[in-house]
Amino acid sequence: MRTSLIASCLCLGLLGGPLAAGDATFGGQIALVQPQSDLNGGKWLHGRAGVSAGLHGLFDLGYSHAFRPRADLSLIQGGTINIIDSGGDSQLFAQDARTRILAMGLDYNFFIMEHHLEGPYTIVGLGYAWASFSGARLLAGGSGTPPAVWPSNQSAGAIQYALGMGWKASPHLGGEFRFTQSTFRDVGVPFAQVKAPAFSLSLTIEY
Repeated sequence: MRTSLIASCLCLGLLGGPLAAGDATFGGQIALVQPQSDLNGGKWLHGRAGVSAGLHGLFDLGYSHAFRPRADLSLIQGGTINIIDSGGDSQLFAQDARTRILAMGLDYNFFIMEHHLEGPYTIVGLGYAWASFSGARLLAGGSGTPPAVWPSNQSAGAIQYALGMGWKASPHLGGEFRFTQSTFRDVGVPFAQVKAPAFSLSLTIEY
């Protein structure tokens, strides 16, 4: 985990040099997060919602293009998490845990309207996410046999993908709808994994 964090910071640092040549604004975002699939028991549009907050920088590349390095911390207080096999085909067992996900990545934004860096825009992002599950306890359910020793605190990292749409009502205020996807492996025990797709609705502020 430490090596991945250092690598991510170095990548963002290397990007900072060429991006700094363009116009840049900095700000933050707050969001409501709705996990899907295995992170909330595998029930569509059900389960525990969470909150997220983070920081970002918007680097204007000209001609409606922009890059945006960002970091988000999402908190989900509790709920059923389905542990699936390494092939992702069947549920092994279930746990209940508080979930925290820290994500760092880089978005590419394309602004659709003629008003440069205002109005609607598309989002394509790539980054890395670290998930920690605390206070975990096994629940009934699933097709496998729970392990004899189950850690109450677990962590795992994974690549995160992002797609979305946004709207900047002004140079300083906007909103976004994002979908993110990560698959965390070796959660608690080897070869167990948790898929973590999520929708988020956020307010963005820049200055």
